[in-house]
Amino acid sequence: MNFLTLVTFFPFLLARAQDANGLIRIALVPKSIANPYFDVAGDGCIDGALIFGDSMNMQVNCSYVGPLQDDEDILGIQQAEIIADLIDNDLVDGISVSARNAETLIEVINRAVAKGIPVVTFDSDSPDSVRSAYIGTDNTFFGAQLAKVVKQLQPNGGTYALITSLESPNLQERVRGFQEEMKREKGELWREVPGSPADIESNIDIAIEKMQEFANYDPPPTAIVPVMGAPMRSCCWKDFVNEHRDKNITLVSGDAMANQLEFLDRGYVQGLVGQLPYEMGMLSVETLLKLIQKEDIEGDVIGTNVLSHLLIPLELPPLEVDNNLIGSLSIVGLCLFALIAAAAIGFSCWVLVYRNLIIVKAAQPSFLIMVAAGVLVLASSLIPLSFDDNGIPFDPSDPEAKLMCMSVPWLASTGFTISFSALFAKTMRVNKIFHSKSRFARVEIQPKDIALPFFGLFTANTLILTLWSVLDPLTYTRQDLPGLDGWDRVIATYGTCQSDNVLHYLLPLAAVNLSLLAAANWQAYEARYIESEFSESKYIAMSMASLLQAMLSGIPILFVVRESPQAFYLVIVFMIFIISSAVLLLIFVPKVVLAQPFIGRSDGSQRRLIQESIRARAKDARPQRSSNISGLSNPSGGFSAASSCESQGQDDNGAKANGRENLKSSHPTRGSKNKRNSHFLESLKEDVMIEEDSSSPEAPRDMPQFIGNKTSDSEAWPSECSDVELAHTEQPGKASKLVVPEPPKEHQISNVHLKADHGQKLASPESARTTAPKKKKPSEYFL
Repeated sequence: MNFLTLVTFFPFLLARAQDANGLIRIALVPKSIANPYFDVAGDGCIDGALIFGDSMNMQVNCSYVGPLQDDEDILGIQQAEIIADLIDNDLVDGISVSARNAETLIEVINRAVAKGIPVVTFDSDSPDSVRSAYIGTDNTFFGAQLAKVVKQLQPNGGTYALITSLESPNLQERVRGFQEEMKREKGELWREVPGSPADIESNIDIAIEKMQEFANYDPPPTAIVPVMGAPMRSCCWKDFVNEHRDKNITLVSGDAMANQLEFLDRGYVQGLVGQLPYEMGMLSVETLLKLIQKEDIEGDVIGTNVLSHLLIPLELPPLEVDNNLIGSLSIVGLCLFALIAAAAIGFSCWVLVYRNLIIVKAAQPSFLIMVAAGVLVLASSLIPLSFDDNGIPFDPSDPEAKLMCMSVPWLASTGFTISFSALFAKTMRVNKIFHSKSRFARVEIQPKDIALPFFGLFTANTLILTLWSVLDPLTYTRQDLPGLDGWDRVIATYGTCQSDNVLHYLLPLAAVNLSLLAAANWQAYEARYIESEFSESKYIAMSMASLLQAMLSGIPILFVVRESPQAFYLVIVFMIFIISSAVLLLIFVPKVVLAQPFIGRSDGSQRRLIQESIRARAKDARPQRSSNISGLSNPSGGFSAASSCESQGQDDNGAKANGRENLKSSHPTRGSKNKRNSHFLESLKEDVMIEEDSSSPEAPRDMPQFIGNKTSDSEAWPSECSDVELAHTEQPGKASKLVVPEPPKEHQISNVHLKADHGQKLASPESARTTAPKKKKPSEYFL
């Protein structure tokens, strides 16, 4: 052991003499004690020994020992020998080392741990050894921060050259982190020059030579980045900067020691990324004390922060803000609105042109026009949704900012109310007729039956929207998205409609309209078994189910993409389009298709066409109905026409009693509802009445007329043993109207209605009794 070694280990020899008194001895071994960076770490270790020793009521000593010069121990052999001497001479209880060469130190670190001496690394790690923990900066993250500073100073990109020492593992990690960051985001703007990274072999004079080579490139690199602070300790750093100042080379360096900060103040470097070596020294003492006392530590990596220092230029780079505008996507919304508007107007015109067709009268032209108008109003909300502020924020008091936002809930709620109150009233009306308690009583459906749901819902929506518009209107504002540029400037915003208490008005509005939707779906469910030539209940139910599905699937997505205007716009636009198109297509297309055979026919021909369709359906339904009634079928299950016709002359009261008894035995299943439905088709529709209206003198003389006599069962509901013939009237000058009496209840079906013989005919016009019909309102005649 030479004189230098004796001097180096004198503190440990002195501490060994005091070991009997319970002194804990810790050694901090840097790469070089000539590096001022490690001097700061040594100060942290010495202070930490005093602070933690006092807090634990024990004596702790920290000794700072290591190689004298960086270039004298490139392979880390001297550092390994110093650690070996500390172990062999029993001079320490714990070691913290900054690895000069990770491979060289593996054997000596493992030997120390095997002897019961805990070892941690700081600043530079030896991960393949059995050291207990690494304390310091994530060097890959450190390199990425260097790259971010370069991109901040030169946002337009360019070329770069790196200066490093390849034998140091922590510096290699910084190079890798720098290169990876340059390839991310705007990394396509940056390119590494040939010869980079340059190895300086831990010699600061070689570092300046490599920088001179890069600066003499034609063109020179945009930035030269030493990933450590050693080159800035060279006496030639200032000369290099002054020589190439006119080339505008950006200089960014690792570490932030006192001499480097002074260069930064004088403009000899544009950016620094520093570590906290003092904190590393403090944490080394704290961690080793825990390990010596057999306590658990936080983990095998204990991170420390980094610091970024840079000169802010007098003129900052131009700011490019992403305003997340809808832009050309607005064409999508406007085109979809044009499609809905064209379809709604086209279907309305079709209704007006063919309003005199019986099939259109049965569907009620006013109902169809109301549905189309509501869909058009609903779809018109796509227009204000397709506008934004073009990136220029509105003044909060600007009426245009409020009009753009408040028009959306007004149009959407009003259109929804118009369309679906009509659908609700229509389905409820069909249910009212079909489920009426009295068989022969006319079900009076007044226009107010449709108007009341509409005006009730419209009033509720208008009240909520008016309060919202007056007290707390939605206003178009621009909000900042997370993320800043290098100069703490906002780089992304988005436009949105906001108010202080939006939920106070949105929740009641949603409750009103969703209650309408729920009630309409329930009415459609109640009408699921009704089969009628004149009812759209199936298609109404399908349209309302489509709306419910679109809302349940679309609304949650809207909350997810709220801060992405383009995605939010597309989701809400297509949701409105799907709802609108589903209503139009499901309500009007079946009606248009069904009306084709009636176009160009006379009123009488249309009625005969309807009668043939009804008779065909009734005949198809008879086998199912007759098989469900005992006593009226043959042993094989088929319907016996002879037996049923013979039974017509039997006692009527007995037959009715048998019919009621048989019907009561059936369970209220779907089959019984189908049975009742088929009877509704046969006995109700085959007895369709044509009543005369003296207010229409232009009616043709040969128009067929159904004559209904309700004085007895046999006259009111024709026997199935007879064919239905259209009775004619010779009374000119009177138009005919279609009247649908209410279907019979199951307990009112007599055996007269279950006859299968078609040999008999309806009574001729001469034998049928005619009465002067009272004038009916249009709402009575059509489902």
